[in-house]
Formats: sequence, structure tokens, C-alpha cells
Amino acid sequence: MNTPVSRVETRVQKISDMCAENALLEIPCYQRPYVWPARDVEKILQDIRQAMERGQKQYFIGTLITASHGHKGGHHFGYELIDGQQRMTTLFLIALAYSALEPDSALAQFARRPGDASDIRLNFAIREQVQDLLRSWLNGVLPPALSIEDPYVKCLVTGLDAASAFLTAQKERGGLEAFGNYLFNCVQWVNNIVPPGTDLNQLFTALNTNGVQLEASDILKARLLEMVPARQRMSYDAIWQACENMDVFFEDNLRQVFPDADWQDYNYHALKKYKAAKFKIDESNPISTPALGIQDILAIQAVQDGSTRLAPTTGQEAHNYRAVRSIITFPELLLHALLIYICEKPCKSDATKAEDILRIHPDRLNESFDPFLKDLNAQDAQGFIECLWTTRHQFDQWVMKRIPDADNNLYCVPITPEHEEDKKSKISRTMPGRDGTPVGYTALTQLQSVRYCTGEHAMQYWLTPFLGRLCKNDIEDVGQVTKLLKTIDNQLSCAQDQKKASFDLLSGTHYSEIQEAEIVITDMMKRQYPRISHYWFQKLEYILWNNAERGPFPTYLEKDKFKAYRITSKNSVEHIFPQNPTFSNDIHKDILDGFGNLALINPSENSTYSNRIIIEKKEMFLEKPKYDSLKLAHMFFTIRNKPYSDLGEKDIIQHKNEMEYFIRQYYGIIA
Repeated sequence: MNTPVSRVETRVQKISDMCAENALLEIPCYQRPYVWPARDVEKILQDIRQAMERGQKQYFIGTLITASHGHKGGHHFGYELIDGQQRMTTLFLIALAYSALEPDSALAQFARRPGDASDIRLNFAIREQVQDLLRSWLNGVLPPALSIEDPYVKCLVTGLDAASAFLTAQKERGGLEAFGNYLFNCVQWVNNIVPPGTDLNQLFTALNTNGVQLEASDILKARLLEMVPARQRMSYDAIWQACENMDVFFEDNLRQVFPDADWQDYNYHALKKYKAAKFKIDESNPISTPALGIQDILAIQAVQDGSTRLAPTTGQEAHNYRAVRSIITFPELLLHALLIYICEKPCKSDATKAEDILRIHPDRLNESFDPFLKDLNAQDAQGFIECLWTTRHQFDQWVMKRIPDADNNLYCVPITPEHEEDKKSKISRTMPGRDGTPVGYTALTQLQSVRYCTGEHAMQYWLTPFLGRLCKNDIEDVGQVTKLLKTIDNQLSCAQDQKKASFDLLSGTHYSEIQEAEIVITDMMKRQYPRISHYWFQKLEYILWNNAERGPFPTYLEKDKFKAYRITSKNSVEHIFPQNPTFSNDIHKDILDGFGNLALINPSENSTYSNRIIIEKKEMFLEKPKYDSLKLAHMFFTIRNKPYSDLGEKDIIQHKNEMEYFIRQYYGIIA
């Protein structure tokens, strides 16, 4: 049995909840002054009014970190605001302004201290002059003499004036009561309540030092968990936590949040789906989430903010590469899981799905989820989180990760050792090396690198159908997985709209966005620089690598250099025959700027080659310990024995024709 631990409570709250709890709001002495300018107060009021007019059931203002004190319902119960005091102070000022217009309204009660109608609910520790000012406003008496330039007073005054002006105008429009009811019942936030005994000063300092901004996934989590039955909420919150730390392997996260599971009975494949009977935690405190210390809070927020956090890398764990970096963020994983889940939902019509996916973007996480969350029930909330589990499981099994200190930060798919004697447990990881690794794993990584290095980094649309098919089908063989990705990649390479086509491939319904490969390749080969997509250069690199790996090994490559070759991010197009050579080859511009005379390399390599003649570039290329480009290797091998005077258009055309042949062969257009 594990020793019980303190837990962070996560709650979705409204102003009405605060009044029902008789809760005070404490602004501790270490907090900075209130600094919202009048325009920001006006902006939030305008946004709330627009949400009300659109018929939104709730308007989220963000996330708080608090510490509770006293007993709920008691006179001294309240929350100490560690993070989020600016927003809560703004709400208080709005309620204060509203109470002057409608003193007997429900919203006006938010401004008043429970049990003492003449005192205020918001308490600024050791700032008596501020307390006196707010108290005088509440009771309509002459305020004390205070300097308007006092940093603790200035924005309170302008903020209250802005709120009063807005609400007065709203009253003249005849909509003040409805607006007040919306503020009271529909404006919401997520409150993370830290365990008793937490060093609040240290936490506040750490939050500010790290620049932590609590993100939209916090709000989404609370909205989903609110629908999960209380007796199961902790288990589903634990699933969420295991999924959100993207820079530690999924099974390591699971071990932390489900410590009582019998881990000796599991291999990785057995973890594909969530099993409630085997993965559950104590439900005695149904509104709590597993324990988080200061570093845990910071780490989770860093993950939600898109930054990276590495697991400890010491001893045997360092050897097995437990520390990795994900190629996508947690909000991006959530969106892939959303698409996978709504595709599987029988109640969703095709028209609704088409509308939903147009909204999906990681910068608008909650907006992307709004159609799904509309009329959400417990079954869908739990079903989505279970789908998130499976999506994350397959992501960690088959999608490349960056190994920070290995092989020059290359991307690799860490794999499970094949021999039982190599394993410390049934779940163990090693990184594919250059020797002895099944070719399928390297091929899978190389092809994923093509997609990752040339796709839209904000979403990586290829992952949606790839993960969706893996979640749906029971695939364990790396060869089958690589074949699946090849099919998806080939189809997406011929798509006009990557987002729409990725969902079509996921659902298997129609492929209106996907053209015939023959048409796409023919068009690409007619294009000139800079109208040729970088994708096709990287795709050709993979095709040349794959041909050499499968054999027979081509004569234009050296085995040692080839073994070290990996597809990496490149963004500089090099003209093999230079655009402005020191000696002219009299090459027509259409051929000079065509696919046969171009290669994708790093900018540093591009500047090194500069406008040197092709013979000099060839010598520089051959002297390097590894290949910049397999396409360049092929071109330089073709001209290896020719004098410079014999080089020209015919060599470019020959190279282009040979490269086009390899591409068409790979797509199955020619045998």
C-alpha cells in the first residue's frame, strides 16, 4: 500500500459558487499591485457580453492557483490567490460597480464579505489603505485621502470607473439584469487548490521566475472532468496527467499516477487500452487530483505551454534513453485524439464532422473542442479520455522522438529489446542504433522525418490518420506500420488540402482532395525554383535511401557514409550548376532552375558551395565524412569522370529523368 499523500484539487467555479461557499478572497502580501488598465476591464466586459449574446453557456476567464483556509461554510473560509489575482480583482471591481446600480442583486453579494454586509469580500493583506478605499466604495461613503498615483490604488480607481461606465451604459440599453445574471452564473474559471503545507511564497516565486502561464488544456481538462462521475474522476484525471507530460515515456507516467497497478503483468502492447478494473486509484476524495509539488506544477505548466521537460537521465535509465523530447505538444496530441474520437462517434454526421475539423487548431484549443463539448455527457467525456490514452500509447510506440544526447540529436523510434534477457522488466526501451536494428524501424523514422521536416509544425496532419488507424487496428509488426505510413504519406503528397485530406484518410469516406500521383508528379517536374515544394526533395532522399537499404546497394554510394545518413531538417535549395558561375556553361534558365539541377541542403552548406563551379562542388562534397544529400551523391557520381568542358544541360536532364524514374517507381506508376 502507498502512503496517502496531499492532493491538488481541481475545480470549475463560478461567482455563484464563491457566494454559496461564503468564501473570502485573500490577496497575500507577496502579490504585486493590481495593474489592469481601464481598456482591459472594458475588453473583458465586452467579451463577456458578446459571449452572452451568442448564447454561450459559459465564458472561461482562465485558471487560478490558490490555497484554501478555514472550514468550508465557516465565517473564515477562503482562498489565498497565488496566481490569478488580476482576474479575480477585476471580477470583484465589476461586482462592486454592479452593486451601486443594483444593490439587492445576486451579483452584488460577490462584493460583500460573508456575514458582514458592510465589509468587502476581497482582502488585501497588510494593505489597510486599500481595504478602506474599497470598503468606502461598497458603502457609498467618502473615500479616505489617498494619492491617485499610489501603485496599489491607481488601477483600482480607473478599473472601477471603467466598469461603472460600461454597466451604466448596459442599464440604459435595458439589459443590465440579464448581464448580471450571466456574470453570476456563467463566467467560470479553473481553481487549482494546492495541498496544505505548501510553501506559497516559494510557489509564487517559482511561477513568476519561470514565466508560467496556465494554458487552455487546464480549462479543457476541468470541463471534461466535470462530466465524469465523482467516483471515477480521480482515475480519469490520472489518465490525463499520464498523457500530458510528452517528454517522458507514457509507461513511466502511468507508473507514477497508477502506482498500485501490478506492473509485472504488463508488456507495452497490453497497455493499449485503458482497463478500469486494473488501473484505478483511491476515490475517497472524488474532486481531488493526484499529488503535485511545486516542481510538478511548474513542469505540467511547461508542458502545456509547449516547452520541454526532460526526465532524469542517470544510471541505467540514461542508458535506456528514458529522457526524450516529443515532436508535438500536448495540445496538439489532444486535437489528434479529438479527430480520432469524433470520427468513431456514430452520432456525428459527416456534415458536422466537416464543420468541426475546420475549426481545429492548437492555438484555439477550447474553440476547437466547443462543438464536441456541446451537450457533452459522461459517456463521451470518459470515452474521449480513454481515446486519449490509446492515442498517446500508439504515439509513444510508433512515432519518433528526439533523443537529446544521442547521435547528434537525431530522431529515433525507441524500441523494446527483442530478447527477454535484455529486459529489466516487461516494459523497457532502447534506442535503435546504426548496427543490428531491424531496417523497419530506421525506415519508419526516415519516412516520418520527411513528413515532420516539411509539414506544418503546428499540427502535423499526417499523424491524424496514422494514429487513428493504429488505434483502431491491432498492429504490432513494424513492417506493417511502415507500410501504413507509406500509404498515408503517398496520398497526402497528392492532396490539395492537407487538413481535409488527413480526415478523409482517417475516416475512409472519400478522397476528394487527393489527386492522381501521375498528375502531381508530372506537374512537379515541370516546375522551376522556387515553386518546387521542399517536400519533394526530402521525399526523393527517402526513396534513394530506401532503394539502397533494400538493395542491391548502388555503386554511387559509399557504405560508411550511407550508414551514417539521416533525413534532417533542411531549408536551403542549392543550384548544382550555379546560377552565376565564374565560368559560364550556357545553360537555359528553365533547366538551371528545374528539379534536375536542385538539391535541398543546410544553409551553411549552401553558403560553402556558393557560386563555385560544379567540379569544385563535387570535390568538396566527396571530402566530407557524411552525405549532405543522396541526390547530390547521385549527380556527382554521374559526372565523376567528365571534364568540365563536357558538362552542361544534358547532364542535368539525364539526372532529372533518373530521379523522376525513381519517384514514379516508388509510387507504382511504372514497374
